[in-house]
Amino acid sequence: MGGAAYERVDPAARPLVGRRGETQVLERALAEARRGRPSVVHLSGLPGLGKSRLIAQTCATAAVQGATVLHSSAAERDAGRLFGAVADPFEHYLSVVPESAGGSRGGAGPELGRLAAIGLADPEGGAEPGAREVGRLLREVLTDLAASRPVLLAVDDVHWADEGSVDVLASLSRRPPHAAVTVLLGYRPQPRVAALHGLPPGRVEGTASATRQRIELGPLDDDDVALLLPDTPAARRRSLLESSAGNPFYLLALHHAQQQPTSTADDGSRLPAAVHAALRAEIDACDPCQRQVVEAAAVVGDPFAAELVGAVADVPVGEVLAALDALRDRDLCQPTVDGRWCFRHSLVRRVAYDAQSSSARVEHHRRAAVQLARTGATPAQRARHVLVAARPGDVAAAELLLDAADGVAGQAPGLAEQWYAGALAVLPDGGSRGTAGVQLARAQALTSVGQLNRTRDLVHDLLALLPVGDSRRAAASRIAARVEHLMGRNSESAAMLTRELAATGRGSPRVRAELELELATTRLLGGSFAEARLAARRARRLGTTSDHLLAAYAGGVIALGAAVSGDVRSGLEECAKAAAALDGLSDSELAASLEAGTWLGWAELFLERLADSIRHLERCLTIARRGAHQHVLAHLLIGYGSALKTVGRLGEAAEVFDEAAEAAAPTASPELETMTVTMQCRAATWLGDLRRARTLGARAVRAAQGRENWFASVAVATLAQARLAAGHPQGCVQAIFDAGGGIELESFDPASRCDWWEVATRAALLEGQHELAADLAARSARCAASVELSAPAANARLASAEVLLARGDGAAAATDAERAAELFARAGYELDRARAQLVQGRAAALAGERGAALAVLHEAQTTFATCGARRLLAEARFELRRLGLRLPTAAAERAAAERAEAGDPAAGPLAVLSPRERQVAALVALGQTNRQIAAELVVSEKTVESHLGHIFTKLGLSSRAGLAALAPPPD
Repeated sequence: MGGAAYERVDPAARPLVGRRGETQVLERALAEARRGRPSVVHLSGLPGLGKSRLIAQTCATAAVQGATVLHSSAAERDAGRLFGAVADPFEHYLSVVPESAGGSRGGAGPELGRLAAIGLADPEGGAEPGAREVGRLLREVLTDLAASRPVLLAVDDVHWADEGSVDVLASLSRRPPHAAVTVLLGYRPQPRVAALHGLPPGRVEGTASATRQRIELGPLDDDDVALLLPDTPAARRRSLLESSAGNPFYLLALHHAQQQPTSTADDGSRLPAAVHAALRAEIDACDPCQRQVVEAAAVVGDPFAAELVGAVADVPVGEVLAALDALRDRDLCQPTVDGRWCFRHSLVRRVAYDAQSSSARVEHHRRAAVQLARTGATPAQRARHVLVAARPGDVAAAELLLDAADGVAGQAPGLAEQWYAGALAVLPDGGSRGTAGVQLARAQALTSVGQLNRTRDLVHDLLALLPVGDSRRAAASRIAARVEHLMGRNSESAAMLTRELAATGRGSPRVRAELELELATTRLLGGSFAEARLAARRARRLGTTSDHLLAAYAGGVIALGAAVSGDVRSGLEECAKAAAALDGLSDSELAASLEAGTWLGWAELFLERLADSIRHLERCLTIARRGAHQHVLAHLLIGYGSALKTVGRLGEAAEVFDEAAEAAAPTASPELETMTVTMQCRAATWLGDLRRARTLGARAVRAAQGRENWFASVAVATLAQARLAAGHPQGCVQAIFDAGGGIELESFDPASRCDWWEVATRAALLEGQHELAADLAARSARCAASVELSAPAANARLASAEVLLARGDGAAAATDAERAAELFARAGYELDRARAQLVQGRAAALAGERGAALAVLHEAQTTFATCGARRLLAEARFELRRLGLRLPTAAAERAAAERAEAGDPAAGPLAVLSPRERQVAALVALGQTNRQIAAELVVSEKTVESHLGHIFTKLGLSSRAGLAALAPPPD
């Protein structure tokens, strides 16, 4: 890894040519950060086109402009430090910016040190954080650092980065922090970075100003080469250009070799033959000691320490240092800022690596593994060398690969799978674990990276080998069933588990309980709630009184099944028992089966125990982000985001649903895609991003095609809701009926039926189907009466109010809407409470109760503004304007926001106020009375009262104390 690249830029170095347009794009990105706006730039291209040089120049420019520059460069074949490409720039930053520098470290606190130390030492709790926890930490640290000055995070050669770093950087590119941060990533367009290369340029979804751009470097042309080599004859330049295909690194390598291009055969390095010959000639020109050192360094990897290279080359350190000085003079290697060394370019290292004979390369890896063991390196740091050097039958090597794989399985399951496979190649019988044990671990790792087909093949082979009653067979069956479900084959999943249970007979109660719990989960996610409860009860009977994890898991499933079946009392009783069992577990105990907390949290959400739901789901998420829980993470995030949305934390909910979609993407599971994208659609609808909502809704419906389960139905209904919000009610009622299995909506649980009937009522009214709307409202009321929860009753009342309002009965509509708001408030449904108040305000206005209408609409407006529900906020303000209030237009609000971003002192929270209103607000902040303010401004007290009324309405306030807390006093 590299340090701060700008420190190594030589002002006298050969200038960049042919990159003017690319340089301008990068300069604009830095300018955006100086304005406080985030941006992401991906710099992609084949090796040798100048990505590293362009990144180094950008780092130097940003440093001169006063930005905090953080830089790292990933190294080929170096997976010894998980998240190294992410952590390394912060480690270097801490080494060059002393604590005494105070404000120069921005507002970053202990999180900065935690991020820098990832992968260097044993973390507290014994487990490295997972990619999502590192991503959260990275965003937090970048935001803190950017509080005092713009930040540039530049990561080069991402295609060589460890799997965890790639995941984190892909997530950062999708969701950059809302701060003065520029993210610059350089990589080759290879499959392992497809998550980066596939991101579209343009505005980043879910943000107002963040942009993402991709620069694809191309070859140089005749004019560029003339500028690059002005003293070289034109004929020679044309020959170099043709042989190098315009690649500047290849071109300079050929020019540096001082020879005509040759037709030497490509030896498998995938470099152009002439370039490979030129680089190989540089290495062949070294004396024997230098050659030993350069080949050993190629095995060790960038950056390398002289001591380790000496051990690998079997050369004294003094001679190694002398050889490195000579290699620096030859421009093959160069020192780094931290006292280590690196190759001039990764292509030089590749040629040096391939130049060795196979036997020499294997011996070098063997020595590297031995020396790293002597110095106390971790199994993961030694594993890549052992993987190459181990011989068949080497028990110690196989065990080390297994230990290394176990150590990284939670953070880099793809790498763990390679090492598990390597251990089996060395020791086909799997050593102390046996073949089945290792293959089972491989299957779990493959599931985590979304290799569902490979996982399926592997576990089915295992099932053919393992006898009935073997605990490993039961584990393989659970994985196989989970894969079938994720692939959208719910019936196959349930049938497989049922067959395995029948074959197990009266076997181990614990094994049978685990199979029953997996079957309960499969039934639950397939919408067979009664069967899920039965399976969970059977599992609980098989457990012991001391098995609190099983009790929590089974209780959570039973509670959720009861909740969605309308059996509220039973659900609450089961929730209480499951919560008592789960709260008594340690984090390490709960980590063994996070489904226990997941289904309990969902049950509490359905049963309107929102605080408990958020508490349990947050705890499980903290654990999940530290380890390999890919199969349950999306479900956790969907439940958590739903709870946040319900209580009005809409912006946070949208981010959680985006994270859920990220977690689901690697699995390539249509089931998870349907679930997560549906929830993204719902969040976008609430936020008012209706174009995105309809796009996401259509995508969710496509993913659900051919499947009949609860979330497939929700996807269809959610798209209808998005279309309705966008003002397109045509066909929405029928779509909801189709999703619910007819007008009775029997495909939905009773509580959800009331929700969807209310949506259908609005759609029917907009299409002029008043009788149908009244019928739907009546159905909702009958259903709500059978469910002992507040939210269904609130939705039924709200549907009734909307029907009465359409009939012109304002007084009755206001009464029903007011009751709906009270019921929503009792349930904790903050956004829905405000939605009911919006209908109440319209009804009160229709009934001639202007004062009551203004009061309730004002309260609804404040809630919508606080929650970020832009579409509903616009509706509330429209109603207030209809009642005669003067409010700023949308264009005026956008202009105020732009002034705030530009640092206008008149902007910020008070930007919507007129200059005179800001004067009044400032004097209120000083504690002056209306009379004192009137005297100060030479106006009447009545005028001051009028100004205050407008101020309170615009800012969503109701008291002078609230205004005083918001407004700065005058200078």
